[in-house]
Amino acid sequence: MCEYTLLREKGRGGMGQIAFGEDPQLERQVAVKVSSISEGGEDPRFFKGAEVLARLTHPKILPI
Repeated sequence: MCEYTLLREKGRGGMGQIAFGEDPQLERQVAVKVSSISEGGEDPRFFKGAEVLARLTHPKILPI
């Protein structure tokens, strides 16, 4: 599992927050979505959203 250092919050919504962070392993800045709704450590809606976004290809959407 990858560990990120959260730097500052970018935005917040109904399912969680988006933060700027750093990936120390790859030495780069990243955007991190942190779920605020969890069931036993996992949020099924979070993973469903990731599955949907992973299928999208568009120049303005970052790949997951």
